[in-house]
Amino acid sequence: MKSTLTLVAYTLGDVNGDNEVDVADISSLSSYILGREVPGFVEKAADLNEDTEIDVADISALAYLILHPETALKAKARKVAEK
Repeated sequence: MKSTLTLVAYTLGDVNGDNEVDVADISSLSSYILGREVPGFVEKAADLNEDTEIDVADISALAYLILHPETALKAKARKVAEK
């Protein structure tokens, strides 16, 4: 029997999959939360606070990530190291 493993890479916050984390991602995330269809939406990248829900708290986290990338990424690295 042959097994196949598929890896899908994503960047946290790049919810529209364009390889950039910017205000366009906030727009896509907002649209998704409002129930609109968002082509190319990356759910894994959208759950920024990792609470298994995609909601307004993730928009806030995404805005913080865009405005303070170094601080946000250092906090994420500390969180991963603690696990």
